[in-house]
Amino acid sequence: MAPQPGGPDRCHHLDGEAHALSVFLAWALQVLILRLEGLPAYRACRPSFVRLIVGFFARVGISYGVDVLWFFGKGHPILHG
Repeated sequence: MAPQPGGPDRCHHLDGEAHALSVFLAWALQVLILRLEGLPAYRACRPSFVRLIVGFFARVGISYGVDVLWFFGKGHPILHG
């Protein structure tokens, strides 16, 4: 049985409409990889998904730093606003 997409239910506080699609697409891709290619391919793809998550949070952190340094905390809202 494939893991269920619980992310859309858990992201109401973070602009749920924008994040629900991303979570659903990641879940659908996971199911496709598991069904079509099997567990070895899924395990081989995990580092790519981890890099996507780390890259996302790095971009949010850089954006936050730019907002604090140059816009004194009044910059654009990205998850921290």
